[in-house]
Amino acid sequence: MNTKAKEALPKPSKRFEKVGPLPQALPREDEQTSTVPGDVMLYQGNNIVIFYGENAWAYTPLGKLEGTAAEIKDFLSGNSLDVTFSWGSVTANEDLKKPRTGQPTEIYDLQGHRIHLNGAPLSSLPSGIYIINGEKRLVK
Repeated sequence: MNTKAKEALPKPSKRFEKVGPLPQALPREDEQTSTVPGDVMLYQGNNIVIFYGENAWAYTPLGKLEGTAAEIKDFLSGNSLDVTFSWGSVTANEDLKKPRTGQPTEIYDLQGHRIHLNGAPLSSLPSGIYIINGEKRLVK
């Protein structure tokens, strides 16, 4: 199964998160946790939550955005944000685990498409989340 969900996340809720519904429920393994900025969680099986503040509740952890709390809050600020999440058949690429040296050697978007900068700086990428040398990175 290779399913993609693209949802517009509504304006901030209680000033510490962005929440968006999923088109279908996902399996959940909720655990009581304290969130920090950058945490990406599944809530009640049918909502994605991206945190830019702290909270304590039962969620299923999905991932984490990299960046400082201020960078993440700035990135998520605004009334809405289009975010694309993919799940299903994802192929791991062991070549992504290369050491960081100078210009990134491997850049992928969250759909698994390789991005070629052709000598351009990272800052030339559109704002978003990328896999850069095997690590999730937030590009502003």
